[in-house]
Amino acid sequence: MQAELEGKDIVIFESLYNEKAEVIATHNDIDDKGQELVVPKIRTTLTDQKTGTHMAYPEEKTTLVDTVTYKNLIAGKKYVMSGTLMRQDNGEPLLDEKGNKITASKEFTADDSGSGTVDIVFTFNAALLKLQGETVVAFEECVPSDGKIPVGVHADIKDEGQTVRFPKAKTKVSKSEWKNTDTISLTDTISYSNFVTDGGTYVARGWLVDMSGKQVANVQAETEFTPTSADGTVDVKFADFSASGLSGKYVVFEEIYYKKTGKDGKVSLILIAEHKDTGDSDQTITVTTVPKTGDELPIIPLAVAMTLAFIGAVVVVIKKRRTDR
Repeated sequence: MQAELEGKDIVIFESLYNEKAEVIATHNDIDDKGQELVVPKIRTTLTDQKTGTHMAYPEEKTTLVDTVTYKNLIAGKKYVMSGTLMRQDNGEPLLDEKGNKITASKEFTADDSGSGTVDIVFTFNAALLKLQGETVVAFEECVPSDGKIPVGVHADIKDEGQTVRFPKAKTKVSKSEWKNTDTISLTDTISYSNFVTDGGTYVARGWLVDMSGKQVANVQAETEFTPTSADGTVDVKFADFSASGLSGKYVVFEEIYYKKTGKDGKVSLILIAEHKDTGDSDQTITVTTVPKTGDELPIIPLAVAMTLAFIGAVVVVIKKRRTDR
């Protein structure tokens, strides 16, 4: 019932009855402000400060901006708008590295019309919270500065408007075993999840590194794509390259960027997902060394060969002397 009344003006009609249940007085004036009850309403839009969308990358300093639209507050009165970040998967509060709830609040004065917007800003270390693939939702409440009882609440765990997603990526190379005599033709298939499908363009990049993380010169590739679903795949095709000079294990690292166009028309790439794991066999290739012709037999060191020749000569002499007897 409360949700149905949010943002509406309600007028109370009264009737007075005697002991015979007969109406003896009424007050039914739809325009009487004294009979009017105004029910506030708040709705929110949560976005990442960098992307400007409902999608973020978990950094040491992640900033989410919750723009709260309010209606039917008392004009000129001070209020406190506060919010709490929640995990969508279990409906529990999102906790920081110390186990505390992640909250934000702001005091404001309601506009003359009683309606307007106010921003509350969440800043926290998301890099420590392993949020890849997770979704967070902001819950809000509005309380008069001089009171304790909320006059407006918005707590809908399924509301996309107050939701921010943290994408996740994982990869698999098309072929893992190569020889150093090969021309390597490599395709890296990136599996992504928890993306926002708003028609935006993304750039997937891949490059080859050795087991220390050092990039193999000029072995890199990228492709643009527009996801049509939250979960999907995209192929990053590398130009063919020679395996000559390579030996051992190598790993393909990947990053996915959101392509953002600013108000000035300038395009910037914002990191939103990555996969860099030298221990992941799915993104690892192994290059084996093929021996050159003539290298199959072991080479005997010169000193050893001379020693063997001397022993042979001694044996021949001994045998000859025995024959002479």
